[in-house]
Amino acid sequence: MSEIVTERVVETTPESEPGSYSSWKVNQIIYYIGGVIESILAIRLILQFLGANQGTPFVDLMYRVSHPLVAPFFGIFNSTPTFGTGRLETETLVAMVVWALITTGVAQLVRLVTR
Repeated sequence: MSEIVTERVVETTPESEPGSYSSWKVNQIIYYIGGVIESILAIRLILQFLGANQGTPFVDLMYRVSHPLVAPFFGIFNSTPTFGTGRLETETLVAMVVWALITTGVAQLVRLVTR
């Protein structure tokens, strides 16, 4: 004879525990900001790789917005930033990794502190 085993599945939502909803919301905001930063850096990486013309307003805007996010990493690989020639900007790749780690670290810290 076979037994019928039933398990009760309980869904956990941020609203199910007191205090966790605000933590969840803060983490959503942190990951959103991190996603925006990563998107800006990805656009910069693609524009640099394709050698986009900095004279166009969109390209110039993207370079100016993303420069503060990448500037701390210039000089790591002994390369000078050049615009208008296609190259893989390794500084932007490093910046993307570091900003992703910072985003995850801050989100985990918020989660840890609000437990």
